[in-house]
Amino acid sequence: MVPAAFEPFVTAAPFCVLARAALEGLFQPSRLDQLFDGTAQKQYTRELLFSQLVELMTAVVLRQQPSVRAAYRKGVGNISVSNQAVYDKLDGVELGVSAALVSDSAARLAPVIDQLKARRGSWLKSYRVRILDGNHLSATQRRLVGLRDAWDSPLPGKVLVAQPTLKFLFALHRVKARFVIRQHGQLEGTLLGDKRYVGRCDGGRVYEQPIALALEGRQETFRRVSVVLDEPTRDGDREVHILTNVPQKQAPAVRVAQLYRQRWTIEGLFLEVAQVLNAEPHALGYPKAALFAFCLGLLASNAVALIRAAVRAEHGVEAEEQLSVYYAALDIQQVYRGMMIALPADRWSVFGSMSADELARSLRQMVRAIDLASYRKTTRGPKKPTARKVYKNGGHVSTHKVLLNRKT
Repeated sequence: MVPAAFEPFVTAAPFCVLARAALEGLFQPSRLDQLFDGTAQKQYTRELLFSQLVELMTAVVLRQQPSVRAAYRKGVGNISVSNQAVYDKLDGVELGVSAALVSDSAARLAPVIDQLKARRGSWLKSYRVRILDGNHLSATQRRLVGLRDAWDSPLPGKVLVAQPTLKFLFALHRVKARFVIRQHGQLEGTLLGDKRYVGRCDGGRVYEQPIALALEGRQETFRRVSVVLDEPTRDGDREVHILTNVPQKQAPAVRVAQLYRQRWTIEGLFLEVAQVLNAEPHALGYPKAALFAFCLGLLASNAVALIRAAVRAEHGVEAEEQLSVYYAALDIQQVYRGMMIALPADRWSVFGSMSADELARSLRQMVRAIDLASYRKTTRGPKKPTARKVYKNGGHVSTHKVLLNRKT
């Protein structure tokens, strides 16, 4: 189980130990380099290993170091090549490699959550629910030459964007996948029959009406669920329309409205990754490097999900829901460096070599001793509306487009 040498840190900064233990299996150098070799299409390894790059950037994402340069100067990753070579490597990290890193972490941690018997149930019975959403990475500093004379805030990239086009919906329907998606102005159809009032959800009155959509000579009839809001949205909308092909018996209209509202959980994840962690370093302007850092933030977030599962297994769902990731992250930021001096990296290999069952039992042992009152979320009152002034001097500019124009 947990070695005795770790106990003082488990007592003083439990989430620091939990995070390092959860990440140990994910950051095994041989596994990371093997993943890179099997995924990269253009990049190759010469002197700088992919595992070294991951270690360097993880120190930045977990706020152990303030920037890539600071981490490099501190010797994180034991990198022997020049600082410029590091930036060149970061600039070339392929999107497929970054995505594979996140997928691999999820595949590695899922069996541990199963051993904890802490997997959450599906939002909708008999369905495996997935949320599809997009996220703009935060604007960066203008350190790149092509951005130094730009007034607009430079955006390095988007994590994911999928517009709800007719082609997209018809493709989902054709393969018998189900969707719950908002109907925006560009997605038009023909309403059929009368709109029926079916009840209330949190925030408004719910109505349902059939709608016919047509694409390339083919027509399909879907359900349109409308929510007349008690209070308008930030954009002033008083009514929200939701399209779905989930059968009414499996999800009545009120349940569809509730499912759509639950999509905001992914917004909370993006906020947590960007602000609690440091997955959007504003000094990292190269688009591929910025997306690589964000994916490392998602990987760290998967480790946090494992820790949450351990808390849920040991203390219950309510305790896990009241857990503040912000206060847990303070453990990592304030204690990590000292902990790693007292317990060097080779001492942590015990967690990397554990089976899923062994790691689950070790996590429960550590979580059992935590005083969760010290890590509880702070409740706040309702937000007060504020009038924001319009920014007149400029908007945003795509860093990727600026760099392309510079090269042509």
